[in-house]
Amino acid sequence: TLIKGFNVLRGMPKGGMLVLNTDRDPEEFLKFLPNKNLLKAIATIDVSKATDAIVDDFMDIEGASSAVLGRGIGAVLAGAVAKVSGDFKLESLKKVVQNSDAAEKGYNNVKIKEL
Repeated sequence: TLIKGFNVLRGMPKGGMLVLNTDRDPEEFLKFLPNKNLLKAIATIDVSKATDAIVDDFMDIEGASSAVLGRGIGAVLAGAVAKVSGDFKLESLKKVVQNSDAAEKGYNNVKIKEL
């Protein structure tokens, strides 16, 4: 995976968070992060289990289209980020994503390891 071969935290200010799309526990990835001291939290979410959306193109990836926010996998990841960061409430997120059920599944199913 990318995390094993690339310093994914390079340039991150102290106190950041890392959210990974995987079915594994967050603790399993700490050994691959040379600068894990930058993180306040690492989290994992199994997007494929959290949504019934079938991704057959990349238009659902956030940033690929400005017309839609959170249609499938993006909604799950946004829900996970909402919970990990604590910067915004799930109810606020559900008002702006197209798939509010997927956002809620991401919020409720993310595994978080505070550091």
